[in-house]
Amino acid sequence: MTDALSGEKISRMKIIANVISLDSEPELPNLLASLKGKIDALVLVDGGSADKTVEIAEAWGRESGTPVIAQVNPWLDDFALQRNVCLNL
Repeated sequence: MTDALSGEKISRMKIIANVISLDSEPELPNLLASLKGKIDALVLVDGGSADKTVEIAEAWGRESGTPVIAQVNPWLDDFALQRNVCLNL
């Protein structure tokens, strides 16, 4: 990509999807399918799911070649805390 004014080469901005989840196994495959080829990485903060949410995200990363950072952070009824953990990864 080239800057229109200076003509200097600029690199493409990276797009990282941040996902906060809790027992999202039924919905996650559709979300991940919609992101395939559109993001450079996925950051998932899971609130301690009893299902396979984290495993599904990690498997999707391996299959799609998209880096996935998945971290379990216990849900304490505080969305802002989960968001901040996600943004700090």
